[in-house]
Amino acid sequence: MFDLKYFSEEDSCSAICSCNVNSLYVGADNGFLTMLDRRQKKFTKRLNIHDKRINTIDLNRNSWLMVTSSTDATAKVWDVRKLNEGLSISKLEHGRAVDSAHFSPSGNKIATCRFLLLSLILS
Repeated sequence: MFDLKYFSEEDSCSAICSCNVNSLYVGADNGFLTMLDRRQKKFTKRLNIHDKRINTIDLNRNSWLMVTSSTDATAKVWDVRKLNEGLSISKLEHGRAVDSAHFSPSGNKIATCRFLLLSLILS
C-alpha cells in the first residue's frame, strides 16, 4: 500500500493522497507544493503557491478542486488540472495564519480555521 517513498531537503508539513488521479500532494514550510505521480513514482510538478508554510491540503471528492491553508494568512482554492498556471480560483484572507481548510463531505462548502475563528465558505 505504501510503496512510494518521498524524500525532500525541505521540511514537509502537510500531505494528501488522491487515489482518483494517482497523485500525492506535499506542502512545505516555504510555501511550495510538490506533486508526485504514484504510478511513475516520480515528481511531476513543484510550484510556489503560498508565501509561507502550507498547513493543510484537502481535495474535493466530487470535483477537481483542492483547498490549501497557509501561515501567510490565506486559504486558496485551486483547480488541480490548472496548477501549472499558478493562479488560484479563490483566495480568502484571514489576517492571521490559517490553521486548516477542508471541504465538507458534500464538497459544496469549505471550512477554514484560524486561532479562535471558524469561517464557512458557501459555494
